Amino acid sequence: MHLESLIVNNFRNLESQKINFSPKINYIYGNNAQGKTSIIEAIFLLAQGKSFREKRVKNLCKWDTNNFEVQGDFESHGINKTINITYANNKKALFINENKIKSAQEFFGTFTAVSFSPDDLNIVKGPTSERRRFIDRIISMLNKNYVYNLVSYQRALKTRNLLLQKSQIESLSAWNQLLFKHGKEVAKIRNEFILKLSQKLKETYDFISNDNSSVLINYSSEFLVDKDNEDLESLYEKNLEKDLRYRTTSSGIHRDGIDFLINDLNARGNCSQGQARSISLGAKIASTKLIKEFMGEDPVLLLDDVQSELDNFRLEKLFELLFSTNSQIIITATEKKNLAKLDHLKINYMSVENGALNT
Repeated sequence: MHLESLIVNNFRNLESQKINFSPKINYIYGNNAQGKTSIIEAIFLLAQGKSFREKRVKNLCKWDTNNFEVQGDFESHGINKTINITYANNKKALFINENKIKSAQEFFGTFTAVSFSPDDLNIVKGPTSERRRFIDRIISMLNKNYVYNLVSYQRALKTRNLLLQKSQIESLSAWNQLLFKHGKEVAKIRNEFILKLSQKLKETYDFISNDNSSVLINYSSEFLVDKDNEDLESLYEKNLEKDLRYRTTSSGIHRDGIDFLINDLNARGNCSQGQARSISLGAKIASTKLIKEFMGEDPVLLLDDVQSELDNFRLEKLFELLFSTNSQIIITATEKKNLAKLDHLKINYMSVENGALNT
């Protein structure tokens, strides 16, 4: 899979323009606040339908505008496709080959991309919600059944929380059953994926780190145990007093625990900054390997300013792994650098200034 071109209009701090990419290595450089990360963000939007750094869609609009458009033309399995994402009149719309997308299942998996950025440390050092978000993003590109059950669960959870806020206890039973039905499917798929990702992580961590620590991913969920609907409703009944007090649902897959372990200890509080970077890098690289296995082609790799965050050893190991794949790679950096051991490869260098790219 590779992105042939990107069209942006009124997106972030970018000038409206069309950007053409090489199918292998693209190196975008420029000073800070010129638009490098906005380009990565626009490409990520094509894969996830959301930004990796902004929750409110309207904040993706260029200053003093209230609409934007991002379009990607790409090739997948030898077929040319187009994804178009627009925002206007406070509504976001998604199109694939000019056909409007009506559900998340139709969208996810069409274009696959994995991002690497300084913020990746949060999937190790941050709260569990960061790790759930990371896992959900990857699985959503691979499994439409997962997307269906996760979205259905989230809708049921939102409704149940509204009922709790209104103290409408008599209506909770049906939503408890829906949460269990969809939550159990999500937990099952998460568990199967995390087991595979954990095995890949062991391999990648060993390669990019310079220590002998053992690393794996631990997953815990109330829905992994064998329970029927009646048992689960008992669980919700047991927690009902607490749920009513805090006006929120305290049990379910939205509370699942996902933790990286290093030498059998929780990495969040027991690893160095260097180890945390190796774990986060290893997890991202491991996810690209699983995407290749599931999808039959490499995802697009987005490296946003990683050279400023990694020491030379980890950076060289990262490049060695990534450049050995068939992935298209898009790198951003503050200055143009000759990449070690890549003199034999043709690199598409582009500079960015005031939101405009120059080749």
